[in-house]
Amino acid sequence: MDSTQRTTPPSPPSQQSSHQTPSTNFVCRHWRGEYPLGFSYWFFGITLDVLFYAASRAAREILFPAANSYASQAASTYDLLIFGSVLLIAVWQYVGIWRSASLHAIRRRAIGRSVFWSNAAKTSIIIKIASLGYQIVAHPASFGL
Repeated sequence: MDSTQRTTPPSPPSQQSSHQTPSTNFVCRHWRGEYPLGFSYWFFGITLDVLFYAASRAAREILFPAANSYASQAASTYDLLIFGSVLLIAVWQYVGIWRSASLHAIRRRAIGRSVFWSNAAKTSIIIKIASLGYQIVAHPASFGL
């Protein structure tokens, strides 16, 4: 190769086109923050919390109505499974809402509008993380720990 021919190295992945086909999977879409902030916050953040809590409490009462030792051990195992599920769901919820808030802020700034709700949602996520951490430390028995 002579010195007059120069090849340009490929651009790094961060500079390449990152156009992704939107997923129809709601779990992936929420994780990436693709839903509008209001929907992410109120549906995935609030409504699913209430539904999951109510369903898990109702299932516990149906599955373990008696207070004998076998039911107590099984209920403790159930509580640990619910605790693990709560942590996984919380991470998914919080990451999705955070990303949705970030994208919302970008869109709002681009048109010169306020980013109040983006900041409010992110503050709410920080408070929820602190609250969940406090509940785990202060009341471990309520999680079967």
